[in-house]
Amino acid sequence: MSKFIIGVTGKSGSGKTTVCENIAKTIGAYHIDVDTVCHDVIQDQRRKLEKELIETYKYPINHELFFYTEKAFRRELGELIFSESEKYKDIVSFVWSNAKKSIDCMIEHNDLILLDHILLPVTHYWSMCDKKVLVTCNTNKRYNRILNRDRIDLDYLYKREKASIEYVSYKFDSLYDTTNL
Repeated sequence: MSKFIIGVTGKSGSGKTTVCENIAKTIGAYHIDVDTVCHDVIQDQRRKLEKELIETYKYPINHELFFYTEKAFRRELGELIFSESEKYKDIVSFVWSNAKKSIDCMIEHNDLILLDHILLPVTHYWSMCDKKVLVTCNTNKRYNRILNRDRIDLDYLYKREKASIEYVSYKFDSLYDTTNL
């Protein structure tokens, strides 16, 4: 079998991962959840990332930060990157360079792939996708999903939304609306 990649994207809370998990079970595809890969990088490279934040940005990380849970550290990191665009670019670059290695390895070792990524259209993986699917959902429903799943407040949710990209529907082979699911 030759390699076949289905790229799945959409805004946070649209249902990308749930759709991919269901499709993967049905057709036996390998699901690459890029968000999970990036979280793994943050956890695995946490000390190095913390050191870079301190050295590069003189970021006032107190020693208690080193004992944060992964979720608390990611929240602290999110507050930083969603509020300061230069730091955002550098931190994303650090995480992304490490995540790409894992993603490339997964793509290399699998033939039928579901590539699930919120920023897929602005990555080099976009051109590798044989089919491109946009998952959509009503904004209020998406916000409720995010607030329940991520346990964040509205202010933080709006910062995340502001950092999100806009999708152009004609660039996709399929649109899938999860509002009624």
